[in-house]
Amino acid sequence: MTNPFPNDSTGHYPQGSFSTVQQDTARFEVQKPRREMVEDWFCGPLSEMSKDRHSAFVVMMVSIALYEKYLRYSTAMKEGDKFSDSAKAFELMASEFGIKKEDCFGFWQDWRNGLLHKAMPKIERFPGGYEMSGDFERALHVKGDKLEINPWKFRDVVVEKIRSNGKMWNDEESPLAKIVKITKVK
Repeated sequence: MTNPFPNDSTGHYPQGSFSTVQQDTARFEVQKPRREMVEDWFCGPLSEMSKDRHSAFVVMMVSIALYEKYLRYSTAMKEGDKFSDSAKAFELMASEFGIKKEDCFGFWQDWRNGLLHKAMPKIERFPGGYEMSGDFERALHVKGDKLEINPWKFRDVVVEKIRSNGKMWNDEESPLAKIVKITKVK
């Protein structure tokens, strides 16, 4: 595979590179504060998603992906570390959402893995299934053998965590993208 980024100081893309940018262009990095990029790309759009019931699954998908990044950062997980039932991440999650660590693990297995691998949650860990409603008082709540989820409150918790943990984007393996300006070379 050809490197998609310029390989010389002129900023020109090599012939045949992976880019839709024309060869008579140059690439320059735009300096923008990381906090602003995170707000523009993640927190702002996610916060603006309405409480329309039809966007709830998309809100949960994005929120869970961001929450995973936060959990990995907050519990110092390494790249190869797994979210096993003994992971520190579930202790933190339990303290933040007020449910048992085992229920956090069940939520993770069914919702994180289900949504991000198959676009819908699995129904394995909670025999009574799930209910999702913006009317629930808490983001996550176990009621008998069922899990109640308020996607908007879950999102709000995640957005607050993302906004208040800017250092989590100092990630060498998955760094925050850079903004570039493409200009024509004369």
